[in-house]
Order: sequence, then C-alpha cells, then structure tokens
Amino acid sequence: MIARALTSFIKRYLSIAKWITVCPFEWEDSSHSIILRGLKHQKTVKRWLFFHLVYVIVETLLVAGKESDLRQNFRMLMFLAGNYQPTRLVTLCKLFFNLVEASMWEVPLLMATAGYLFPCDTPFLGSFLTCSFGLGRNIVFELFVFLFEFMTALAIVVATIHYSSYTLVTSILILYTECKSFLNKQFANIGESLVSFRELQILEKVVNSIIRWRLLPGVILIVPIIQILGCFETVMLLRRVKLLIQSCFSQFT
Repeated sequence: MIARALTSFIKRYLSIAKWITVCPFEWEDSSHSIILRGLKHQKTVKRWLFFHLVYVIVETLLVAGKESDLRQNFRMLMFLAGNYQPTRLVTLCKLFFNLVEASMWEVPLLMATAGYLFPCDTPFLGSFLTCSFGLGRNIVFELFVFLFEFMTALAIVVATIHYSSYTLVTSILILYTECKSFLNKQFANIGESLVSFRELQILEKVVNSIIRWRLLPGVILIVPIIQILGCFETVMLLRRVKLLIQSCFSQFT
C-alpha cells in the first residue's frame, strides 16, 4: 500500500535527477524498479557533483568574507504517525513527499530571483561576477546569471538534502513494510523463516550504513551552508523592504 502510494513520487524525482544529471539511477518501466545507469552517465554525474562541490566552496568563502551578524535558527518539523496506522502513515508520507517536491523547485527559484533583484548583495557566484566585472544592468548577462544560478541551485538541492530525504524515508518505509510482512507471514518451516529473518538483517544493515556514511556527512556539510545562505538572503530582503517603506513614507512627509 505504501509502495504503491510513493512510486509516482519516486519516478518523478528520478526523472528530474536524470534531467539535471545528478543521480546515477533511473526508473525502468518494464521491470517497475530502480536500475543503475551506464558507466558513461555515472562518470558524468561524478563530474557534475565535483563542480557543485567547488561551487558551494566558493559561495562559502564569499559568505565568510562578508561582514554580517548572521544567526542560524534551525527549525524541525516532525510528523508523528501515531500507532503506525496504515492510512495515516500513507497520508503523512504523501504530504512529506509533496512538500519535498515543492521545495525542490521553490528554493532554487527564490535563490535565483534574489540574485537577480539584488545582484551585488547576494553571496552567489553570479553576483560576484556581476559586481567584479562591472556589467551593471546588462539584461542579457543578468538572464544568463539567473538561469545559471537556478540550474546550479536545483542540482545542489536535488543531489544533497532531497536525495538524502528520499533515500532515508524510502529505506525506512521498505524496512517497515518488510518487517510487517515478516510478522504476518505464515512460514512452512523454520529454515524459511530464518532465511527471511536474515534478509531483514541485511536490509537493516544497508539502512544503517546509508544513514551513517551518506546522510550524516551530507547533512552536516550542506545544511549549515544552505542555512547561512537562507538567513543572509532573508536579512538582505528585509533590509531592502525596510528601506523601500521608509522611502515611500518620506515622500508624504
């Protein structure tokens, strides 16, 4: 039931990741499963991820060079499934994946829009190039920078935090489904039950290794950077809005 409800979300996510070349996997309709793409595509994905890493490092250096009193405020939204009722759990999983899919497009769009509206105030690579070369309000260059920032931010978001979210949630749901199937299944003999239990142990080990060696390093490295950038953009936007309001009131005084 859970797998059927989430299959469409996973297919859409893999199609987006395939389009922007940040994921070596794809959905195969004939077998209704996730498969690993060719070696050539895997090398392309590694090169793009290396480029995104360099981009994030440059942005971090730009943020560190700016004088601002940024404060990181981490907020967490937790969805509780109660007594793990199937209908409620499926509803919460659908809501989670819908929010992830919406933020997947909204966050890069907001970052690119902020870089377009405030070209010299945002700690992005495109803004740095615009101010360094003194191109001013060149509409062609600004559109190029907007698209560049949007595509880069989209690739970074899909390849890091949202990939981790999809991997973690999908792995936990698969493990939950398999455990429930193991408990409800009537085994013919002890040997068959031991084989199924051994498969559950292997699946649990895979989930633990994903959390320990993939999710935690990615979240520890990427989340603070995105949080700093988000706080910086919020401060700059509020400052611009405050100045705009003050200028509007000054015209009537």
